[in-house]
Amino acid sequence: GEQKLQVPTATDAKHKSDIDALQSAKDPVDKSYVQMQRDAHADAVKLFDGYAKDGDNAQLKTFAQQTLPTLKMHQDMIEKIASTMDDKSSA
Repeated sequence: GEQKLQVPTATDAKHKSDIDALQSAKDPVDKSYVQMQRDAHADAVKLFDGYAKDGDNAQLKTFAQQTLPTLKMHQDMIEKIASTMDDKSSA
């Protein structure tokens, strides 16, 4: 069935600040962007993992369980990118 969820209509202050930082970045793949992605994926994995285990809505719990592997894969990908960037900057 359909869920009655409230979706934000505007960007919050933290994410607005992140957007501003990205728009002023000089490099195509800026370290601040990679760090934002690392943080965002860590937050998403934690949120979905918690709901997949203890969620109180069966449909959303199933969605969290099904989505979690993709989020973890994306988290692994951004960690590899960050590692590559770290290797290049220390060389």
